[in-house]
Amino acid sequence: MSEVWSSGTYERFAARLAPVADQLVNLLEVRPGERVLDLATGTAEVAVRAARLGANVTGIDIADPYVERLLETWQVLDVLLAEHEACC
Repeated sequence: MSEVWSSGTYERFAARLAPVADQLVNLLEVRPGERVLDLATGTAEVAVRAARLGANVTGIDIADPYVERLLETWQVLDVLLAEHEACC
């Protein structure tokens, strides 16, 4: 499954969802110091917005390329690679 998300077209899709990420973070009323967990963080659209508001953010994803890029780009995030895909 991670191959699907790593195929290279997700960035374009994620860019179109940027307004949704903004709305989600606003609706959650993220505050400085809060802990935020972003599962399937992908390009970290939501995670980065929450971190910019002062939240302590952890992003988790199964797609190696995204995790590697996030580690290089966003030092404000704790990014983890989920080593096992869900079954069933």
